[in-house]
Amino acid sequence: MLVEVHATNINPVDSVVRMGYLAKMVPFAFPATLGTDLAGVVIEVGAGMTGLTKRDKVSGTASPLAGASGAFAQYAATPAATIARIRFSYELP
Repeated sequence: MLVEVHATNINPVDSVVRMGYLAKMVPFAFPATLGTDLAGVVIEVGAGMTGLTKRDKVSGTASPLAGASGAFAQYAATPAATIARIRFSYELP
């Protein structure tokens, strides 16, 4: 699934990866997009995906450690299993 990223954060794993402490365990081919956690809006869903649709507000991960594209970008490609719909009792402006 493709998510337009509206927010992300830097968690401890992101810091450790960025500092190179996991280089032997998780080799990256650079340039690489890092980042794990994200919140945003679904832009595209893959064939056969159920439960999420375009324009759903979501939160989850796009960890490059798990084969996703990385969250520190405008758009992130990630498996649907790592994403959950955000439900609000009101709409944000």
